[in-house]
Amino acid sequence: MKKNQSVKIFLMLVLSIFTLFIINNHKVKADMGPKPYIEINIKNINCDEYYVTLLSKTERYGPWKRVKEEDLAEYIAQLEDPSIWQKFYDYVDSDNFYFLNHYQKLSQEDVFRWGYMPPGTFKMLIYIPNTDKFIVSEIYERYAFSSIFTFDLSKVEGANGDINLVQTPVKIVKQNIFFMELFKFILRVVATLGIELLIALLFFYKIKKREIKVIAIVNVITQLILNISLSIWIYYNSLWIFEIILFIIIEIFIIIIEGLAYAYFLKEEIKERGKPWLPYLYAIVANVLSLVIGYGLALLTTYLF
Repeated sequence: MKKNQSVKIFLMLVLSIFTLFIINNHKVKADMGPKPYIEINIKNINCDEYYVTLLSKTERYGPWKRVKEEDLAEYIAQLEDPSIWQKFYDYVDSDNFYFLNHYQKLSQEDVFRWGYMPPGTFKMLIYIPNTDKFIVSEIYERYAFSSIFTFDLSKVEGANGDINLVQTPVKIVKQNIFFMELFKFILRVVATLGIELLIALLFFYKIKKREIKVIAIVNVITQLILNISLSIWIYYNSLWIFEIILFIIIEIFIIIIEGLAYAYFLKEEIKERGKPWLPYLYAIVANVLSLVIGYGLALLTTYLF
């Protein structure tokens, strides 16, 4: 099999795998892609059953809304067990925050997660059925795509770890997710650099050390620019399928920059090969493939972490 045929088969195979991955994980629908979420780690609560929700500053947020009084009877009739829901609905907040019909049952130390469009400005509200007691937090805001907090009962002043002694709004602590984001950033950079260097080995017959060095340096610079932009975007907004247009535009500029850089720094090597178009073709193929792979990795790490 000829070298050019091997390159084409390799590229088609990788492109097909990532195309299928994206399509399989993103069925076509109007509301597509991963959504911002809030996660609260509940610590040092010795209670076999309690319920947690987030109160919203507004009566409606995304698909969630407070049930109007005229619709109350009809809504309750659809619930299997309306008792807990009714407790949250009847709760009167001092700052006029609203219950949006979503809550979760927890036990002991557990994790509350609102995984689909949680309110932007919120209070955590805990209800303990055994003692008919509510615990409400101070006001907080979503600070990133993955907004993770911790509520530790043992750190509530004056409560001494007793949930029944909590009288004032409690504090929840933001979790530092910098290192997780850094890990995902490094993963994307290393993977895309590895792929582009592999393509270089396939493209350039008897590639020289100087060529590898130039390609590596140029790719490190351009991939850092691309992935820093990508990481900042994902941190605040996550990533969904139509936003690939933005990265295609960025990739076009990177292709131009890389093609010019290879043509300038490898002019003697290109002249020897007698193929002045080779650096531009390589830049196009390598970046198109790295875009698909980088986007796939961005989706994968968003779901897994």
